[in-house]
Amino acid sequence: MDGITDTECRSTCRDRESCASMSQCHSCEAFHHVIGKAGVKGRCHGLSITHSVQDNQFCAVNPRFIAVVTECTGGGAFIVISVRHTGRVSPLHPRVCGHSARVLDVKWDPFNDLRIASCSEDCTVKVWNIPPNGLKVDLTVPSKDLLAHGRRVSLIEWHPTARDLLLSSAYDCKVFVWRLDTPEVPVCVINTHSELVVCLSFNADGSLLATVCKDKKIRIIEPRTGRVLQESCSGSRKVSRILFLWDLKMLVSTGNSCWNQRQFALWDLEDLSEPLLEEDLDGGSGVIFPFYDADTHMLYLAGKPNVTEPGRATGRATGRAGTSYRTSYRMSSRTSSRTSYRTSYRTSYRTEATGLKLQDELQDEPGRATGRATGRATGRATGLKLQDELQDEPGRATGLKLQDELQDELQD
Repeated sequence: MDGITDTECRSTCRDRESCASMSQCHSCEAFHHVIGKAGVKGRCHGLSITHSVQDNQFCAVNPRFIAVVTECTGGGAFIVISVRHTGRVSPLHPRVCGHSARVLDVKWDPFNDLRIASCSEDCTVKVWNIPPNGLKVDLTVPSKDLLAHGRRVSLIEWHPTARDLLLSSAYDCKVFVWRLDTPEVPVCVINTHSELVVCLSFNADGSLLATVCKDKKIRIIEPRTGRVLQESCSGSRKVSRILFLWDLKMLVSTGNSCWNQRQFALWDLEDLSEPLLEEDLDGGSGVIFPFYDADTHMLYLAGKPNVTEPGRATGRATGRAGTSYRTSYRMSSRTSSRTSYRTSYRTSYRTEATGLKLQDELQDEPGRATGRATGRATGRATGLKLQDELQDEPGRATGLKLQDELQDELQD
């Protein structure tokens, strides 16, 4: 460098390295506890997502396209749109619709942005070639059709470093390794699982495969031979997802604790007997999907929200608990509250009137004294019994105590 001595050059380099390290530490602190924001409504695509109960992501993205599994009748399909597309997608947009049953998973080829694999309830794995400009007509003919599983295929995963290598897992508890440049038969079959495999994850170079099974065990497998290298104990926690933290030599898992709390845990690759860290998140029921960014050391946890709103939805749907009724009443408007109160009061009033009418009818029968006593006892008991039943009927609460409470709330 002209005009700069070696000593000055080395000093400048040290200053740059110091600034870079400080910048990296500052960026790590700045990213502490990042919370995502909902997308703007005008930029939403408005797609009809599949209603399948399979706990998968049902979407995949690469630098050019977004693939989303959609709801359809008479088979399975998914839609492919450009990443630059904004606004609502037309219901007549072309789709990939070659499966005869619901599509359960889609994954883009990491070596080819125009190739995508899909698996379905029809027990097949299909590989598709997408045109460079996107779909103009429905795509029904795959480039590869892999037929070996005996039951529906739930998961697929591309190898991160080996071209044309694809893994698939099905409800037959088998994991098949496919080479797409050879005849369409699996080159390796992994039979180490006794129950359904719910998650697959490769490490950075593809030399290790982590799996999660319904038996609540985490396994680290050598994908070339199918040999199990590490296996966790079957504890009380339920593991739903597993992911390699590539540069930290650890695993992160998400699932539920013995108290049915959603949680995540960190595991050592060399010892799966106990997690290094275990932390509860919330009491939700959806599956938590982990995503890791090795450049910023950020771990993202994304989960499906609860479908029903606590309190209001329960009280509105069932109407069988006094507490739920009070909650829904307080959250409703005064008009609906007044209408509910009037309906309950009229029902109680009619019940008392029915009891008095029955008493008068019994009094008019022969045996005035006996009829009077019987009428009094029967009519009043019947009326009070029906009134008590209406008071105890979930969701209505027509007793005097609740009546006073409702009147006080209406006055407020």
